[in-house]
Amino acid sequence: YACCNGSFPICRVSLGARSGSIVPLMDPRIDTLNAALNSSVVSFSELSHRRFGWSFLDDLGGASADLFDGSRVSVSCASGSCTATASYPSALAAQCAGQKPQWILQIPLHSAPTSVVVDGAPSAAAASWREA
Repeated sequence: YACCNGSFPICRVSLGARSGSIVPLMDPRIDTLNAALNSSVVSFSELSHRRFGWSFLDDLGGASADLFDGSRVSVSCASGSCTATASYPSALAAQCAGQKPQWILQIPLHSAPTSVVVDGAPSAAAASWREA
């Protein structure tokens, strides 16, 4: 990165987040928000169904975010169990080329959860838990 070669004083950007919030991010493979003219460039429209989020749990183990498009994602962790819920407006499904929107959440926990529930259904995510 050009900023880390000494030409800029700041090589890292600080992020301030409120306790209980989820900071939504785009898929890191996205190169541009515009339509890509070159097939090797990944545009937002290709991966608009994949969403990433950094969770900053509050004292009760919960976090949530409401997005610009009407989507909502929340996570609640307590007693070794985490529950994630996401809701999407019907118009979003059409924008995602028929693919169901997906969330990939980073949740700071002290140990692996004993169970994970996603959109009301148990998930195998607890079995494949890994620490970052």
